[in-house]
Amino acid sequence: MNIFKSARGFFRRIFSHEQRVALLSRLLSSAVMLLHRTWRVTLENEDAVAAVLKEHGAVILVTWHGRLLVPFACTQNRGYYALVSRSGDGALLSAIFERLGWRLIRGSSNKFAVEALRQGREILSQPGTVLAFTPDGPRGPARIAKPGMIYYAQKTGKPIIPVGVSARPRRFLRSWDRFLIPLPFAKCLWIYGDPIYAGPKDDLAELTERVQTAINRLEEEAERRLGNKESMIKIPKEAAA
Repeated sequence: MNIFKSARGFFRRIFSHEQRVALLSRLLSSAVMLLHRTWRVTLENEDAVAAVLKEHGAVILVTWHGRLLVPFACTQNRGYYALVSRSGDGALLSAIFERLGWRLIRGSSNKFAVEALRQGREILSQPGTVLAFTPDGPRGPARIAKPGMIYYAQKTGKPIIPVGVSARPRRFLRSWDRFLIPLPFAKCLWIYGDPIYAGPKDDLAELTERVQTAINRLEEEAERRLGNKESMIKIPKEAAA
């Protein structure tokens, strides 16, 4: 433990924060690309999503923060957009996303949220746009959806498409979201759900819960299909109801 603390202190003295982010993002993005090349990925219901995208011009994809590695690795260099917080962790995640060919909207629940919503509305007005959300991010609680995605859907009229992700074999980080990392040559299953529409007068809490439930059900199905007996992340009672 002392060795790791000493090494971390050394790097902080030698490199600036920006240099550390650049170095770590380069290493992690390279590792993700190498891992992705070994995975055996199945995308289910993708044709239906393409039809929804063609009809509505843009869609909002949502999955849990702890399951985002497979989606963002598999969709690199497609020009998709992601909403990423302005926190310290968000800076690193943004750098990794950019190296993998994603476009970014930087925002959070604080004073930058209004600007992020404005950018999101402009982006979603462009044909062919896909905007990705992790509705329990950036800091949780895990698997409890926040209503931000609903605001975007209500303001733009674009559908929300929930996504369930699983992999086998895999490892989980000891982070707040128990971040899932498929091991080399893992089977990965990514299931698109049916679109969820948010009218301007629809109840915010009800729609948020509906999306939360949809993601959980899709993830449970992906877990079952891959033969994982149970998810490593316990589903909160309010999400399972």
